[in-house]
Amino acid sequence: MIADLLHHGRGGRTLWSSVSRSLAANDPFEALLAIGGTQWAERKATLRRLILADQKMPERRWSTSAMDFV
Repeated sequence: MIADLLHHGRGGRTLWSSVSRSLAANDPFEALLAIGGTQWAERKATLRRLILADQKMPERRWSTSAMDFV
């Protein structure tokens, strides 16, 4: 999700503070998806659909040591 934010520039100049707040939220997945304006509605819907299609993805976290989602 963060790679998508960076790639599309959805977070603008406040990306990292938005990501930090999102990761501390009760529902980090939804909070990260909410980053960006309404012009990103279609992209957010696509991203939600693709991530949720992989039933385990919402539970996975990035592991620097494994260099993969675990």
